[in-house]
Amino acid sequence: ASPGALPAGDDLAVGAGAVWQAGEPVVTVRRWFDPRVRLAAVVPAALARLQAAVHAIPAPDPAVPAAAPVEDLLGLGAGLTPSGDDLVAGWLAALRARRLSQADAVGAAVRRLAAERTTRLSAALLAAADEGAVIPEAAAVLRAVGGAGDVGPAAGRLLGLGHTSGWYLAAGLALGCAT
Repeated sequence: ASPGALPAGDDLAVGAGAVWQAGEPVVTVRRWFDPRVRLAAVVPAALARLQAAVHAIPAPDPAVPAAAPVEDLLGLGAGLTPSGDDLVAGWLAALRARRLSQADAVGAAVRRLAAERTTRLSAALLAAADEGAVIPEAAAVLRAVGGAGDVGPAAGRLLGLGHTSGWYLAAGLALGCAT
């Protein structure tokens, strides 16, 4: 049966990656993209283009320092996902993409502090970043910095997200890729 053919009021269950009716999967649910990016290397010219794109726009939340300990950034700034969290998420995701050992310390601090320092939504974003999972716009930037794609359009799409989120995610990606 297709989802449109289900009569109203039927009992359905959700779990194990599917929607079920009478013990049979009706709809299989899966991601349409892999949210994890793995970089073999960073192309210096591509990283420079990302950094230039970020620095071409003034920081939208000047109260958030670009370089501070994770403990000082979590929960800092305005928004449903505070600017400091977006910065840490980008930084952590880039460290994970590059498989750098610094990701373990940053991830440990995030796991220890996020639940008490930030919003639930932002804590989920940070947990995903700790697994190396990012939104498609950030994944495109990481791939472009690794040499697969054009950094300019990818960075433009990411920088255009939200009031502050895109800028801080991009800045965090640039920091993690430069590490």
